[in-house]
Amino acid sequence: MKSLPFAAALALAFVFASGCATLPSGIKGEATPHQHGADAEAGHDEAALHGGMAGDAPHEQLGMQRPRFPPASGSVPSAEDAQSLEEVPRLAILNDTKFNPANGVRSGSGTLDDPYVISGYYVTGDLYLGDTDACVVIAENYVDGQLTLNWNNQCVHVHHNFIRDLRVNENIARTGMPTGGLIELNEIVVVGQIRHYDGEFRNNVVGPFVPNDLADEVLHEHPLPFLQVNDPVVLNIDGWNQALFHHNTITGSVDLDLHGHHHGTGFLAPHSHNHGDDQARTTHTEDHTNRWSAVSVTDNKIVDLAGYGLRYDDQAHAGDDRTAASETVEALENDHQHHVKVEILRNELTGAGIWIDVFGADDERHKVPNPGLVTVADNTIKLQKRDDGMFGLSTFGTGFQSNTGIWVMAVKEVEFRIERNTISWSDATQASPVKPISDLLPGLFAQEAEPMAIYLDRADLARITVADNTASGVAYGVRASQFGEDALWAVYGNDFQAQHPIYWDDSVTVEPQEEPFAEPAEPESSEASEHHGK
Repeated sequence: MKSLPFAAALALAFVFASGCATLPSGIKGEATPHQHGADAEAGHDEAALHGGMAGDAPHEQLGMQRPRFPPASGSVPSAEDAQSLEEVPRLAILNDTKFNPANGVRSGSGTLDDPYVISGYYVTGDLYLGDTDACVVIAENYVDGQLTLNWNNQCVHVHHNFIRDLRVNENIARTGMPTGGLIELNEIVVVGQIRHYDGEFRNNVVGPFVPNDLADEVLHEHPLPFLQVNDPVVLNIDGWNQALFHHNTITGSVDLDLHGHHHGTGFLAPHSHNHGDDQARTTHTEDHTNRWSAVSVTDNKIVDLAGYGLRYDDQAHAGDDRTAASETVEALENDHQHHVKVEILRNELTGAGIWIDVFGADDERHKVPNPGLVTVADNTIKLQKRDDGMFGLSTFGTGFQSNTGIWVMAVKEVEFRIERNTISWSDATQASPVKPISDLLPGLFAQEAEPMAIYLDRADLARITVADNTASGVAYGVRASQFGEDALWAVYGNDFQAQHPIYWDDSVTVEPQEEPFAEPAEPESSEASEHHGK
């Protein structure tokens, strides 16, 4: 079996640096209380925080500090209910001094035990919260415009609201820390952007997307409407650190984008780095050349009959990796290394699959390998035949494989695990969003579907495990194309009811091994560095 120095280094990076196998997704919002002071400063013990390893103080290995909120109670107001609520055109709180009755505060003093409460309103326009640090509960409101949570730190609890459009941590000048906290049990038409999120998003109902709705005017306009239809994304996630997205019911597509300029000191560090205003940064000592980011997407139900299902995206890496209006630290422009951990577990997808759209993007600021760990496991994916669009790709701003369960596209510097997923495909054709055009130009659009359970499409400097998956109704169980010579793959224990259970073309020079990868011996660092490059 061929040796792989970089893959060995990659595996060792996670054996010795990750500190734990998974994010603490079972915590369900319970963590250390809201606090300030020296012990709450990010990066105060670099050696202890890297990889979430235990340090001198017990709390240093607990991960992102989140308040322990009491159980949420209440109900989401309907449109009919809204008519009996107190009606206001807009509510806005721009700093902690603005929490008062005139701005919608019903009660509270801003502590975790006695948070400010904003509840029982029919907001015909927008509800805006910006650059705050006090503890606040937003509950049982009907927000017919945008609910914007811009840079409000972790002590935010949003529950039992109807929200037309949710925005979190927009790219604007700010003084606050990233909004995290707990967003649960809401009905949300569209999450226009949840950005740089460090909290927990659970038990929400998101979608379905309605064309020409309020958010559609902002998010889903296309320059070539005759070639493209309304983008079906209803949950747009732009950057995260130790964020948890779980047990949500989503009708529409989910975008999960890496923003490399939002990161922490280790996978289980207590805070993300502060890239906001200069005064706030004086209390933080941080190394921006080492960037750690992690996200867990688990136990969600996603129904998407028109879009691409669940997509991880790092296509625009440089633009999401440097200084920005909300991230002004000049050190973000320097050379750096990323450590990224992604978990996509136990989700149920109907109508579309899981798409990894670039992992380990090339960048001139990356001079050393950027080790990543991606686990896609225990998901159930149910596909129906869909007429693909131009050149065999469906298009909603970008082309995607609509008849593929798990599509892994353009990945490198990663330990990638695809395990225990169940994928089925049926021949009952769904209505195609491009059918009016394809009927006019059948030679250009009509493509015979070749359903694939797992498609490994371009990989290098990687180890990919495909194990213990099941698939039915597909032409290909696992298909591989365009592997670099330093990409290894192991395929074993699968039950693929397919014409081609395992298939690779001439662009793949390394055959898959039929057993798990052995734990590697420690590699020579010089060899690992030689394998890195654009």
